[in-house]
Amino acid sequence: MSSDLANIRRQLKIKTGVVKRQIKELDLYRQEEAENVQRVEKLKAEGADGADIRHAETVLQEAKKMVPSAKERTGNTVRDLKDLTNQVKEMPEMEGDENLMHAMEAIELAES
Repeated sequence: MSSDLANIRRQLKIKTGVVKRQIKELDLYRQEEAENVQRVEKLKAEGADGADIRHAETVLQEAKKMVPSAKERTGNTVRDLKDLTNQVKEMPEMEGDENLMHAMEAIELAES
């Protein structure tokens, strides 16, 4: 049983880390998209060369494609972590477990 608990704790820690990393990744993609929107607007306002504007718009479109993909990946990993926490949070051995608490915090963060 103790090896099962160790495995559960390890899985909680790993999946929590993945969720936190993907939340950061999603935030970075959103930030990149916003920066590229500003860049395109700035180039248009300055009357930049058409090729420069088209290139900036292409970069913007690529950035926009990354956000839904990152959202989907984040949603999938959050769902996996939720499933695991739901399975183990009722176990008396896991009451007050640090890894479980961190997992639940990561889920709250992802859903906010």
